[in-house]
Amino acid sequence: MLFRSQRFINGAITGQRPNRVLEGFAFVAGDAAPVRVHVMIDGDKHTSQLATGYAHRLSPLQTPRGGFVAFEVPMPKGVTLQTHHIEVLAGESRQPLPLI
Repeated sequence: MLFRSQRFINGAITGQRPNRVLEGFAFVAGDAAPVRVHVMIDGDKHTSQLATGYAHRLSPLQTPRGGFVAFEVPMPKGVTLQTHHIEVLAGESRQPLPLI
């Protein structure tokens, strides 16, 4: 649930590469601070990191930090979007990011 003091996080899980790396992006429009994403596998916390990678497709859209709003998270062997429940929760509000 978002409260008044929490800002909406724009973001999504964009896929998983053949080398098991989960990809996506997260940012707050008009805010230069990077967003922390928390990756959950089957309800258990896997890792968290800041979304500071370069998202070349988003940079022309005037995203914060010149497009450095992406995240890439290596998944354990055998863990895929098809075989496990993977969630990415963004920011302090733990806003879930959709898979697109």
